[in-house]
Amino acid sequence: MTIISLSESNDPRAKAALERLLQLKSQLNLSSSPMSRQAPKDMARERAACEFNIEELAKLWAGGEKKYELLQKAFEFIRSDPELVIQPPRNFLELSRDEMREFTMGQIYRATQILKDTKDKDFAMEIIRAINLYSESFSMRFFVHYALFRNVVNMLGNEEQQRRYIDDIDNFRIFGCFAMTELGHSSALRDMETTATYDIATDEFILDSPTITSTKWWIGMAAQTATHAVVIAQTVIDHKRVGLNWFVVQLRSKYTGELEPNVQIGDIGQKAGHAGVDNGWIQFRQKRIPRKDMLAKWVDLNHHGHYTPAPNPAVMYATLIPERLAMTNVTTQLISQALTIATRYGIVRRQGSKNQQIMDYQSHYVKLIPAIAFMYMVQSTSDVLNGQFNILTSGGKMDPADYLRHMGDMHAMSACLKGLTGWYGSEILETCRRGCGGHAYSAYNGISHLIGEWGVMTTGGGDNVVLLQQAARYLLHQLEQQLEFDEYPSFKFKSSIDYIKDSKRYLKNKTWSVYHASDGIKDFTVLLEAMYSILVKRLHSISMSIKKSTAEDVLLECVRVAEMHCAVFMFSVGAEKYGHPTGTPNIEPSVLAIMKKLTALWGFHVLYTYSDQGFKEEYLTPDHIKSIEETYIDICKSLRSQVIGLTDGFAIPDFVIKAPIAKYNGDIYEAYFDTLLSAPKSTGVPPYHANSVTFVYSLSLPSISDCPALPKRPLSTSVLDLRADDIKVIVALGDSVTAGLAADPDAQSLANYLKHYREDLIGASVGVDEARYCPATFFCLDPLHHPSVDHLNAAQTGATTAGLPDQVNYVLKYIGPRTRLINEWKMINLYIGYNDISSFCLPGMSPEHYGNEIYNNLKRLIDNTDNAFINVLTIERYDQLLMKVNEHPDYVKQFADKMNIRNYECVCCANGGIEKIGAQVELYNAQLEIAVDRIKQYIDGTIVDQLLGLNRRNKIAIVLQPLDMNTATVPYDATSNLDGFHPNLKTYRFASRLLWRQLFLKKSDKLRNQDFDSDAPVYCPTADDRIQSE
Repeated sequence: MTIISLSESNDPRAKAALERLLQLKSQLNLSSSPMSRQAPKDMARERAACEFNIEELAKLWAGGEKKYELLQKAFEFIRSDPELVIQPPRNFLELSRDEMREFTMGQIYRATQILKDTKDKDFAMEIIRAINLYSESFSMRFFVHYALFRNVVNMLGNEEQQRRYIDDIDNFRIFGCFAMTELGHSSALRDMETTATYDIATDEFILDSPTITSTKWWIGMAAQTATHAVVIAQTVIDHKRVGLNWFVVQLRSKYTGELEPNVQIGDIGQKAGHAGVDNGWIQFRQKRIPRKDMLAKWVDLNHHGHYTPAPNPAVMYATLIPERLAMTNVTTQLISQALTIATRYGIVRRQGSKNQQIMDYQSHYVKLIPAIAFMYMVQSTSDVLNGQFNILTSGGKMDPADYLRHMGDMHAMSACLKGLTGWYGSEILETCRRGCGGHAYSAYNGISHLIGEWGVMTTGGGDNVVLLQQAARYLLHQLEQQLEFDEYPSFKFKSSIDYIKDSKRYLKNKTWSVYHASDGIKDFTVLLEAMYSILVKRLHSISMSIKKSTAEDVLLECVRVAEMHCAVFMFSVGAEKYGHPTGTPNIEPSVLAIMKKLTALWGFHVLYTYSDQGFKEEYLTPDHIKSIEETYIDICKSLRSQVIGLTDGFAIPDFVIKAPIAKYNGDIYEAYFDTLLSAPKSTGVPPYHANSVTFVYSLSLPSISDCPALPKRPLSTSVLDLRADDIKVIVALGDSVTAGLAADPDAQSLANYLKHYREDLIGASVGVDEARYCPATFFCLDPLHHPSVDHLNAAQTGATTAGLPDQVNYVLKYIGPRTRLINEWKMINLYIGYNDISSFCLPGMSPEHYGNEIYNNLKRLIDNTDNAFINVLTIERYDQLLMKVNEHPDYVKQFADKMNIRNYECVCCANGGIEKIGAQVELYNAQLEIAVDRIKQYIDGTIVDQLLGLNRRNKIAIVLQPLDMNTATVPYDATSNLDGFHPNLKTYRFASRLLWRQLFLKKSDKLRNQDFDSDAPVYCPTADDRIQSE
């Protein structure tokens, strides 16, 4: 089953996405190359060269013909179901954490329906298996609920508790999680801090998290979904700790999701993998639960407070065995996918002087083929151990004596198997990543995703070092019992330590009696003899070392020998199943032959990998090791031609693997390109370009003249679509600050920026107009304008808003009705308010009066002109500047000796100082915003106007532009040394560049509280930039 194409997708967006993909491809050169044409041929040739029946191998891998057929049917079932499999154009590997969690819970919901509605329960379970392979997050959620939560209740709960909970668990009426790990404790279970104190008066337990490190941590499904948890806690009865017990605790309402009283839960946050799993932390604050919710298969507590402990405290950890065995299944789920990707890519990719397949390089196949063999060995071993555990537990109805007798061996084997698969699995994943070169770095090719999903295997369920240390301790104890007391446990089945019964014989072996290691290919007992001899000798040597020092001094050696024990057991399972000379019943002969070869390879991999252990004991000589290595590489070489069939045996469909470079038919290059082209925003200008890219580019542009010209286009017909080169007319209204340097040829000004894009810009000038001035109470001087000099800069020195009617009258002579500029695009800039604020205490100068004057004059302006973008600038905290200048009186040469600067610049600040200005600025700016909002509403018109198209939204726009400088950072010498108030050239330069940048930013993106920088970069607008009118 191939990757789901857009044409097959059940997503309603697929049709449009397909059209876009075809359009993009039509613009590209996607002609085939010799390499791309050869790739499918190589894949077909490799598949045809297999010496075994691939489908029969797949049946063996799946667990038999029936399971194989049901699993393939299940893959077909889920493939087109959008609730179970992400359909194009969406890509599973692009989902965010929130999207992945929502999708995974949707999968859970759909899976529960399937389990309920499907009459063929075997088929239903294969559907679950198929979804597990597709989504590790789904697999983990299912695992937490079933393998952890359910297993604890089933294995540790009494019959009444099983009746009360199991049916609800199986039918998903409750969701469960497994609350063992704490922030400060994981493998060291005895140190757990969460307490469950029995209150005999109420017949309840009180759960409490007494410290920060007692917080339950990493708890899967706790953060958002689990309704219940099984919680392990230190049990306190009558003020005494009596050991660890498990409790069923409700965490949140099944119906509302709200937390139960005295339970606090939060999310662990972003993780390296398992984005669809809501790992969380839990704290209990005197949470009360009934006594009946302490799981009581092995313990008992009556309402009088009499406690009967478990026959062996270790049974309370028994659920960790199936957890670790289940985690071994994750090995086959994830690593088999990575190996399929790397192997298929290794077949179709060619390079080198001979343009050979990279799989032909020894450095490639000697890394990958033993890993493939490992997969088949893990599968066989997992089947054996799960079978043994099922015999012991009998669905939760185990015999206590039998279970306790076998538990040590099961614990040791599950621990070391989890440790070995965790570490070797990580090594394999890295090998696969490197084997795919740079393409493995693409998330679309799956391996990086698998690495993230895999990470939990090396620590989850117990740290590997700790687990292997525990396994080694068990092995050392059993060897000591055998050697000193001739004692060996009675097991129902062949144990992983079966070889210890012959330990005395193995200790007598001096060196390996085999000269040619290749003898072990035909006779696996030759290899087992060497392996068991090395294991026993190493265990014995470690035991002697411990007697002389401590176990901590030989920790690394303990870990190494436990690893080897596990690897040897895996080989012994393979040898038992596939090594019989007469064949193995129910296994097709060609499959048996290839499995025997894989088993031999694994055996030599074990001897080669752990040859240091045999060398330490002088059991293996350098010649032995050389012979082992040669045979090992020879077997790898002989299997090189079988790699495609061996990974095909995993029978994983393309849509599950998700990697275009691992397509079954080998046609990888176009598929890879299609995947990238189908991704959202894979081409074109990124949304952050205007705010970041061009801004970074402009860092090297000291002047607007360095900005490139905009590409030509017809003039805009709407104020909503204005570019800088659409503006033909610039108009200025305001006071002396606006009149200042508006178009001085050397000034960094808004007018000069616009002129860079529109050389025929009209209206720019250095304003020289003067406001109405009353030097005495009995007469005033009329305002003056100088049209030949100021053009359309009507701003007047000393102006307040009272002077705006005169300024508006003046500019309307040139841009008003029946003028030649009426239909040209105009930018009208209004910057006024300093003089109003300085006179705030005088009659008619209140903030409200200021706002009304702004509104009335702007309304009259827009009533009499058209095609205008009005830029209203906010007022800055100039009081902070004045206070800085006051600290440097010598800077202001002309007026310092004549008058107090504070009173000169603020006639209302005589009492209380210029500190009053700051509060007034906020009040006046608030009224300015109200005035602008009123103008916007006036432009929009009534609802009737809007329906009839009578409003002027396309012709007139007004924006309150924040000239938001952090005036506290403006140096005192950024003001004029004539008066210590007006800005000088470098202030104009910074303010103009800031205002220019603000023009092209949406309201939500406007720059705020910008620190002063006279060398701030100038922004170069792109063809996609528009003067923002929101």
